[in-house]
Amino acid sequence: MCLGARASAEHTAAWAGGALTLYRSGVRTHPMNAKLHFNYGVALSQHPDFAAGNERGGDLRRESLTHYERAVALWPTYVRSLLATC
Repeated sequence: MCLGARASAEHTAAWAGGALTLYRSGVRTHPMNAKLHFNYGVALSQHPDFAAGNERGGDLRRESLTHYERAVALWPTYVRSLLATC
């Protein structure tokens, strides 16, 4: 059982790293895409260091907020509809 939990955690971490890479590439390639900015903000907020009280956590929070703000600027009704369902 512990082995399965460890493998699952490793897969989650690998996927999270892949998601960050994917969305980072996406917003660079398509800077006017609100969905990519929003999803990149979400992926950044799910990083294990996001809530840390250190410099890395602060950097992640600032970068995440920047992408949320960009998504709102590009497509306000899309982002508001997503937030209304939370």
